[in-house]
Amino acid sequence: MAVMRADLGKLSALVAERIGSELAEEHIRLRRLGEAPWTTDEELLFAQTVAMNESIRLSNSLVVEGQSALSPPEQETLTSMAVAHVLGLGRLQVLMDDEEISDIHVKGSSPVWVKLRNGVREQRAPVVDSDDELIDLIRRAATRLGRTERRFDSASPELNLQLPDGSRLFAAMEISMRPTLVIRKHQFSISRLSDLQLRGLCDPLTTSFLAAAVRAKRNMIICGGTGSGKTTLLRS
Repeated sequence: MAVMRADLGKLSALVAERIGSELAEEHIRLRRLGEAPWTTDEELLFAQTVAMNESIRLSNSLVVEGQSALSPPEQETLTSMAVAHVLGLGRLQVLMDDEEISDIHVKGSSPVWVKLRNGVREQRAPVVDSDDELIDLIRRAATRLGRTERRFDSASPELNLQLPDGSRLFAAMEISMRPTLVIRKHQFSISRLSDLQLRGLCDPLTTSFLAAAVRAKRNMIICGGTGSGKTTLLRS
């Protein structure tokens, strides 16, 4: 019988545990030898290698138990899920990697709402199985993905964080009925006024006015609602 997605989820937890254990051992070894800590890319490569080796071992174990071996796509999925759990944002990473998504809104273990680049809002499957799991996910992000390690607990129930790709993360717990997480993914492909004009977001007259105002060093206030493009306009 082929391994179903639910089973892959359970197996990914085992692989993630192995990754975490071996990473911890390597960190201890590096400190003992007085060597520099790994870079993010080195850590990712090590985690992927451990995950792939462990997925092969688990696949062989399934065969011994009389079940079907993991197919190459299943091994790839298992590896991605486990690495994302340890070094990334778990099941949320799939939404982060989707270039069509600009905003992600998570409330506990409820279905996730996303906003697409074209303004359409859609509901997606939950990214955690419980509210406590969402809190753990946010804490991992606060520890690993920010420029400095940040707290997320009763004493610090709000978290503002810039992720490595430039996206903004805001999370809250206890001050709301359920833990919440909001991620704004900035569109860095738009970085000039000409880009705004090309996409029909700014007409030629407004483009000329803004460019002239900047050259003249005039003071400007950029304001608007959430997702209206304030950061994109300021960067341009």
